Amino acid sequence: MTDNDRTPTHDAGTGSLINSPISVADVDPNDLRVERISSSEYDGTQAAAKRLVSDGGCDSYKATLAGKIGEKGFAKYLPGEHDVDSKVRKNGDGGWDFEYNGATWDVKTVERHRNYPDLTVDAMTRLRADFYALVHLLGPNDVRIVGYAPREVVKNQKLTLNEYDRAYYRVERDKLIPFPPRLE
Repeated sequence: MTDNDRTPTHDAGTGSLINSPISVADVDPNDLRVERISSSEYDGTQAAAKRLVSDGGCDSYKATLAGKIGEKGFAKYLPGEHDVDSKVRKNGDGGWDFEYNGATWDVKTVERHRNYPDLTVDAMTRLRADFYALVHLLGPNDVRIVGYAPREVVKNQKLTLNEYDRAYYRVERDKLIPFPPRLE
């Protein structure tokens, strides 16, 4: 990061932050923004998740609901009005969830059983978003807006297998850029 450019940059080979004052690992999780989903928003998200699973767009209701709640929280965090897409598409959602400030964002939600989650991105799909945002589900109505990584950083991470032998990119917290308390 230079004085003229306040955007943190990453080393293309390692994915490590270059000249950035902090990473998500340096921030107390309690200092990160939390967005609350209202009961009516939760009910609408629950209905959308059920429809996505029943219409064949998704396999797991629990994972779909968590993801849609994360997207809803991220939409509330972004300035302006942003809708959470709940349409069933034969070939998926195009690889991102939101467009903001000329960039595409894919939101990845981690469920509450992890205290200090890393960003994980499925390696079986093409990396199409400009940025990958990590959102942490704290409870049914609360999500923590954690941090993000550019596509190149995600792509340069070592592939890891999860407990189901599915490959994914794992971006550790020390490579994630924390979100500010509020975007302008």
